[in-house]
Order: sequence, then C-alpha cells, then structure tokens
Amino acid sequence: MKARHRSTTMVTGHLGINKAANGNILRGPNDVMERWRQYFEQTFNEEFPHLPIPFVKSVQGPVLPVAPAEVSEAVRKMKPNKATGPDDIPADV
Repeated sequence: MKARHRSTTMVTGHLGINKAANGNILRGPNDVMERWRQYFEQTFNEEFPHLPIPFVKSVQGPVLPVAPAEVSEAVRKMKPNKATGPDDIPADV
C-alpha cells in the first residue's frame, strides 16, 4: 500500500499544499522537506516557560501486607466478562 502511494506521488508530483514561512506555495519535494525540517526544528526546540517542579522527599517505610479481605473485596467489585489484567487471570475465577 505504501509503495503504491509513493509511486502515485512520484507520478503525479502531488505532495499536498505546503507554504513557506512567507506564505508562498512550495512545489518541489526538496522545498517541502526543507520546510517540514524548519517547522519541526522550530516546534520541538522551543522552550516553554513553566513553574519549577517541586522537590518532594520520597516516602520510605515498610510495605504493609495485603489482607485476604482486601483481595476478596477487590475481586467482588470487578465486573465479569472483562479483559484479563497483566496476570492473565479473569475476575470470574
């Protein structure tokens, strides 16, 4: 499919309507590629102002064991006939 589209583009010369920064329509494939390069360079290299990310001290401590009642309650709340999770165990079991 890609090859067919590529060959059609080569035969027809149609690459879509792209305009230069000054508004002129670009016709050649090299001009279009250069304009896309400029666009992405401008878009992805621009730094946006943002608030500094606050530093939060990590919480460390013992991990509490999971109670069987918690597991039973979680399984009871799960809906039947849904996709399995990462453990490949459905809630119906």
